[in-house]
Amino acid sequence: MDKVPIVTLIFYSIPESFLILSFGLTIQKKKLSFSPILLATLISVAASYCARLLPLPYGIHTFLGVLTVFLMFLFILRLDPKQSLVSSIVSIGVLVALESVILSYIQFQLGLGLQDVMALSPWQKTIIGWPHLAVWAGLTTYLYHKHKFNQAISQ
Repeated sequence: MDKVPIVTLIFYSIPESFLILSFGLTIQKKKLSFSPILLATLISVAASYCARLLPLPYGIHTFLGVLTVFLMFLFILRLDPKQSLVSSIVSIGVLVALESVILSYIQFQLGLGLQDVMALSPWQKTIIGWPHLAVWAGLTTYLYHKHKFNQAISQ
């Protein structure tokens, strides 16, 4: 059981899920439409929150999260099954890579060990995750506009 504090849910989980879904659509060169992405985000975050409340073995909630993202791409965002699978795996992979690299860098620069990070307040844990979300938002925005620009040139 891993209860997520409400501050983390609102200020980290929702933006993270929104980016997972936006990035997945962007790499498939799909149009980003706010309402369906927001709906899929809220469903995904609610499902993840509920899964973390269950007494599941370690790692199962992660699998359920990836499955939920896949289902959001498939049913809410209307990608085909192959695109949904690719978008889910690549988006989660980029999330893990950026989070690992950037959080490790921050920990190193601040001289924080794992125990120090675990002892942070919910607000501090939330804020320490924002830099990789900002980098990812920038990357997603760049890729989306690059595709739109290339599309305009080719017409």
